[in-house]
Amino acid sequence: TSKMDVKAVQGTADDASVSKLCAAEKGYFKDEFLQYFVVKRARRSPLINRGYYSRVAAFDTVIHDFLSRYGTIGKTQTSTAKADSKITCQIVSLGAGFDTTFFKLKSAGGSGFRFIEVDLPDVVSRKFTIISATPELKKMIGTIEKPKESTKPTPTPTPT
Repeated sequence: TSKMDVKAVQGTADDASVSKLCAAEKGYFKDEFLQYFVVKRARRSPLINRGYYSRVAAFDTVIHDFLSRYGTIGKTQTSTAKADSKITCQIVSLGAGFDTTFFKLKSAGGSGFRFIEVDLPDVVSRKFTIISATPELKKMIGTIEKPKESTKPTPTPTPT
């Protein structure tokens, strides 16, 4: 892949966040955390807003159902600290971009799960910087470590 291809893929993180924020501000769904990840707001057409509403609603439903079954969403907990100490499931988000699912789950009282986000190094680094500089987000995560610099894999010689 060329550097241009990687930059184009990285750009989808910004575009998706801008589009989701537009839909949220129009009332299609609630997400109080998107604002921290969007630098420049933009208007989107109703069709784009409906598309993001459908996507967000589908993911929220699947994740909520999963955590209702295997995590602690919808279950009574005596203390958040006690619930967080017992991890019962994990969610891995590939190509997470500036997704705010973790923050929405934590603000709804979710616990007992591990949430892992994977993305390109530049996107992860930007998200880390935003979270580190935003007290509302940082307190939901607690102590966070700077992402390790990625190393490019060394190509394995192919036998001839």
